[in-house]
Amino acid sequence: MLTARRILREAYQFSLVHRRAAGGPRVSLGVLSGHGDGAPGLWNPWAWGQFHDRKWLAGPPERAWELLDGFHRREDWSTYTVQGERDWSGNPPYGQYDVVPIEADLATLQRYSSLVLLGWNTMTEELYEKLKAYVEGGGHLILSLPHLRGDAVRGGEPQLLRDGDFSDLCGVKVTGWLETSVRGVKFLEHSSLPGYRLPVADVGCDPRFMGSFTPATLELTTARVLAGHDVLFGADADQIAAQPVLVENRLGEGTVLLVTLLEYPADDAVIGLTRELLRVISSGEQGDLRLLGSDRVRYAVYDLDDGAGQVIYLLNTDPDCSAPVRLWVEGRETAEFLVPANEFAVVYRFGSVVVMPLDRRVDLARCEQQDGALELEFSSVISQEVGVENLGPRTVTVRLNGSAAELPAGAVAHLALPRGVPDGTVGYEPDFAEEPAYDGEIDARTAY
Repeated sequence: MLTARRILREAYQFSLVHRRAAGGPRVSLGVLSGHGDGAPGLWNPWAWGQFHDRKWLAGPPERAWELLDGFHRREDWSTYTVQGERDWSGNPPYGQYDVVPIEADLATLQRYSSLVLLGWNTMTEELYEKLKAYVEGGGHLILSLPHLRGDAVRGGEPQLLRDGDFSDLCGVKVTGWLETSVRGVKFLEHSSLPGYRLPVADVGCDPRFMGSFTPATLELTTARVLAGHDVLFGADADQIAAQPVLVENRLGEGTVLLVTLLEYPADDAVIGLTRELLRVISSGEQGDLRLLGSDRVRYAVYDLDDGAGQVIYLLNTDPDCSAPVRLWVEGRETAEFLVPANEFAVVYRFGSVVVMPLDRRVDLARCEQQDGALELEFSSVISQEVGVENLGPRTVTVRLNGSAAELPAGAVAHLALPRGVPDGTVGYEPDFAEEPAYDGEIDARTAY
């Protein structure tokens, strides 16, 4: 109990000392909660709690929510579909994703650069037109054919909205279904979205993500085939393109990716493909500030209220071991630093300069550019050392509470930050988390 109370006191002290920026964390990735989605999520494995009829037993539409855990799981070193110099798995863009009701207004949806549908959705004309407007405005929408069903009947074949004519949104018309059979997927082309690196390989290779699934037969209007299905090695590109599994359609300023299968994304037959697409989406939507390191480290990015920079919060959820991490800032990486086990760290970014207090109990009082130098003033519960690193191509002068350093490109320095307490504040006592000795009688029958 003493340990638990100390942790609570530490958290309370941090909330007194450190003023978090208003407006919430940066979030660019939204997972849509579909219209009519009744995923239980707790101990009752029945959609909407309707246990009186087996058709309501949680199935692929409901299990889709379990896929979100993958956003916070780093890929195995042997995952052959991970490409590029860096592996961005382990954390979603800016460390966060939101669950967004599909009924939200257009302005809310437009806060996200990418929206993904995974679970149940009964599409309506109103929702369809709103998603279309979202894409036209520059959004990236990822969904599957079952999300375009117009009915709400569980257990039956989806009755597609508009009789399957989605040419104005997805660039395709659905004309029927092939038989359910064992097939695999071959990726033909990359997405037009620059960061979306699909596992494109020679079409003569073995198909990947094998499963017994049901492709749609399509009439392509404006869509482009990115992946098709096959059963053996040795096919040609034209044949695979005539058997679509994943298509892309450009609409206005945005893009739609549509999986053209009957099965929901979490169906056992296609779950491997879905996990791969979610990894591609999460990597592709990474922003100008990213984290490299263990998936046990979670992070969030807040823009400072005056627009001068960002504050990054890092939490090491590993209870036993420190975690080495680096920040990636617009293509440049910080030196590796440690987040202690079971601890929470605060890092600031001002343009090309990254500032790392050793102790998190600080608050930014002032940030200004004066005579070509970055002027910073912090309050701090204790006297401590602050690391400053210049990720830019030019020399930068940093002044911190009277200490100064001239940092060439790529240089790291450590500046002294004295204890400083603003007038009229509380919580700056260095021993705030310490609990005074209790001289009273302890009742052994309780935990107190």
